[in-house]
Amino acid sequence: MLLGKAKLRVGPNREPRRMFGTVQDVTEGKQAEREHRIAETLQRSLLPDRLPELPGILLAARYVPAGGDMRVGGDWYDVVQLPGGHVGLAIGDVAGHGLRAASTMGQVRMALRAYALEEPSPARVVRRLDQLVSRLLGSEVVTLVYLVVDLDSGMVQFANAGHPPPLVVEAGGHVRYLEHGLAPPLGCDHPELPAEATFRLTPGSTLLLFTDGLVERRGAPICAGLDRLARLAAACDDDVDALCEQLLRCMVGDDVADDIALLALRPVPLVGSRLVVRLPAEPRVLAPLRQTLRRWLREIDAAPDVADDLLLACGEACANVIQHAYGAKEGGLEMDLAVRDGTAEVTVRDHGSWRRPSGVDGGHGLPLLRALMDAVKVQSGPDGTVVRLERRLSGGSRA
Repeated sequence: MLLGKAKLRVGPNREPRRMFGTVQDVTEGKQAEREHRIAETLQRSLLPDRLPELPGILLAARYVPAGGDMRVGGDWYDVVQLPGGHVGLAIGDVAGHGLRAASTMGQVRMALRAYALEEPSPARVVRRLDQLVSRLLGSEVVTLVYLVVDLDSGMVQFANAGHPPPLVVEAGGHVRYLEHGLAPPLGCDHPELPAEATFRLTPGSTLLLFTDGLVERRGAPICAGLDRLARLAAACDDDVDALCEQLLRCMVGDDVADDIALLALRPVPLVGSRLVVRLPAEPRVLAPLRQTLRRWLREIDAAPDVADDLLLACGEACANVIQHAYGAKEGGLEMDLAVRDGTAEVTVRDHGSWRRPSGVDGGHGLPLLRALMDAVKVQSGPDGTVVRLERRLSGGSRA
């Protein structure tokens, strides 16, 4: 591709006398510009477009590309809802920039999602990613930290493949880096299973994952950036969104020399106000719904027999929504949890058109709910069905 520029000199009567100019081969520049646009589009499309809404969990994330025109790189993050109600968090970095780095990033992220659904152990997920990178992606250097959070107990398992350590900011301001569970970067095809470590994330604490662009500066040791990040995070008691914004502003400002990915998670109590859980009406949501309900019942000090009855009744009501409310169409399921005057009140709502006039009774559903609860109210109409369940927290078993 050629770019030409010319200038024409004319005489007193506007007659042409001389023309001079330049011709420049801009093929490489145009190709580089095109590759940059493709890499940027690919990278943006492979990052999560939104974070999942998880009861009792606050999430925030930021991705900031480098300032240079050709600096699109392989930084990425992800949040994966796992079987059993656990949550997987990942953040990683593919060395280099441009289309190749963005493409590698996409392959690693999709592979992690697949492996995470099959393997409960972070170490085994990292091991399989290591084999993938070393055998299929050639000489790429990829760092990664992957964590599995048990929202019920707060226990976190993690493995770190050559990535900057996650930072934990406790509710009182104490900070610490998770420097265990270390392994070489992906692509080394390490013969042994990577190390795996555990810790407990308490309510109100914040787990912060980041890529090296946040803490590395030319001419300064990375430990100086890590120390500064810890001090800033300890002094900030804002919500997770404001925390991410403040860290980016103070650590980087407008001088973004490398891509930056940042992911923050903070568990918070479920009780204290009305809790509403909205999920698609699909069988896969039953496990996380049960886990959320179990956490809520524990926080309201429900007796074991009361908790068992509520778990069974709510599971039956939600399963009926999934089975009957929408047929082959997509739809939503809403569960509203509250405590009033010593009574647990659970409302299960949909916006579908039930195939059965009762809205609940698919055989034994409604009699089962009435046997387990103190009160059951069902309202069906053109806008959907509402099932209200009430159970005294101090009462004994009704079985």
